[in-house]
Parts: sequence; structure tokens; C-alpha cells
Amino acid sequence: MAMRTSRLRGGRGADAIRVVGALVVFTGLVGACRRTEASVDAKGRASIAETLKRGLTRCEADGKVLFERYCLVCHGPTAAGDGFNASTLTPRPTDLLAQLRSESDDHVAETIRIGSKARGHSPLCPPWGLSLDASKIEEIVLYLKTIQRPEKEAAAPGK
Repeated sequence: MAMRTSRLRGGRGADAIRVVGALVVFTGLVGACRRTEASVDAKGRASIAETLKRGLTRCEADGKVLFERYCLVCHGPTAAGDGFNASTLTPRPTDLLAQLRSESDDHVAETIRIGSKARGHSPLCPPWGLSLDASKIEEIVLYLKTIQRPEKEAAAPGK
């Protein structure tokens, strides 16, 4: 009996389980930023996969979650600087898509990291580099590049 128990604990079956487990983890890591389909969890709530329904990569979807947590309240859902708190702020928040069109991705990421005051702009946007590492900030920039606005809104003056 002792021989059978030791075979189960350390035998070929256990090795096969370890290999399959390693393959599952490896496949998950390799495919982390690939485009995937949307889904909803068992309770009908939108999961992270729901954010992928527009064909976002995993990194872009993670950036969307971060944008919604840290940026949306001031910059708004289309990053136009018209978020919930924007009307109470002087100066108003920056149109992030306009900034992305005029500046490099690295410049925008660095502005997020060090805060807009360090760039000579509004002191109201904090240096998010104190809370977010470089990869999280990069995910936000990747998400910003996916935001599409209706033409008339994108061309509206003062935004």
C-alpha cells in the first residue's frame, strides 16, 4: 500500500499534471495582450472580458480599467477633459487625445508619471507615478489610443 501511495504522489501522473499546469500558465502569459472576444460572468455583470468586446488587447483593456479608476472623473469617458469633476476645476482638464496627437506616447506617459504641474500645466493632475508603475501607465496610454470620438465631438472648439 505504501508503494501505491508514493507512486500517486510523485509518479508520472503528478509530472503530467505539473506539465499541463505549466502549459496553461505559459499560454495565459503569451496570450495576455492578444485580441479576444467579450463575455459576461455568471451573474450577468460585465467582467474584464466585457471591455474586450471592441477588439481591445488585454493590455488595452487593463488600461481602460485604470483610466476609469484614475482619470475618468476629470478627463471624461472620451478623454476630452469633460469628466464629472471638470466643471469645478480651473484650469479645466486636458483633452488627452489632442495631447496624444501632438506629443509622443512617451511624452504623454511621462506627463502621467510626473504630473502635469511638472510639465508647466495644471497643478491639479497628480503625479500618478507615485501610485502606478511604468507598465500600468503604458497600459493607460495604449487604451487612450483606442478611444474613438464622433467626428463632430472631436472637432468641437474648446475641447
